[in-house]
Amino acid sequence: MIIFGGANTSGALNDVWVLANANGLGGTPTWTQLLPTGGPPSPRTALSAIYDPLANTMTIFAGYGPSYSNDVWVLANANGLGGTPTWTQQQPTGGPPVPRYLHSAVFNSSTDRMTVFGGIDSTGYGRNDTWVLVPSTEPLSMGLQAMEGNLTLSAGDALQAGYDFTMPGSHPTATVSFIGSKVTFAWRYISVPGSGVLVVPMANQSYMDAQGSPNWYPSGDQQSSLVYQGSIAVPDVCGGGAVNFGEGGTFSTGISSTDTKNKVNVRWHYSGGGSAGGWSGTQSVVP
Repeated sequence: MIIFGGANTSGALNDVWVLANANGLGGTPTWTQLLPTGGPPSPRTALSAIYDPLANTMTIFAGYGPSYSNDVWVLANANGLGGTPTWTQQQPTGGPPVPRYLHSAVFNSSTDRMTVFGGIDSTGYGRNDTWVLVPSTEPLSMGLQAMEGNLTLSAGDALQAGYDFTMPGSHPTATVSFIGSKVTFAWRYISVPGSGVLVVPMANQSYMDAQGSPNWYPSGDQQSSLVYQGSIAVPDVCGGGAVNFGEGGTFSTGISSTDTKNKVNVRWHYSGGGSAGGWSGTQSVVP
């Protein structure tokens, strides 16, 4: 359990504490005060905070003390493990929500979004507005690329696609999110004239890249199911006839990262009818 701020008889606080073995199992519950670098956020109470266990980050929003606030801060290495806890103030676009306190917030780990509701503003008015803090994404497009040769599939065959990534060099622990990923394939009929496109969508995904890790995530093995984030059955577009995907496809996605200074190297691939195509070339982006 991680706590930040609050108030005592002397006023608002901005300290950070971690309670290990918080459920009383596995060892004696133990409080440890963290001493983060960066910032820190101003002392405050009645704020909202969410924790991302994948990224090991805590995000706080708004609160009161000595005045109403609406700032956003992220604490990296929030549980005190994996590196030095570090505060970074965020500069979101849009809005912002008016300063408030006594509001509520929840975190959706599958979309990497923080949703805030209600609270009391500086006029004493109880609010019922809802705001979503969406991670900023950097667009990436790779293709048109063909990596499966003269791939030909029939109706009902599985066409899979996916990606992996790495962060080279020295970098902090980071959560890298892929939003709206898809591969758009060009196809043509084999037996008759005609062509079109087929899109393989992928669910939004977030991955934790450990501090300084040179690994590929979620796997560097193109045979692994982890790197096929999307799959679709080839539809019957020509009366049961075969369809050629020899022109390949274009991979597109939005990428965000809790580390906004270091680049992310991305590659993608696809597989048709159980084959295992090679990886594309690598493209770099700084989210």
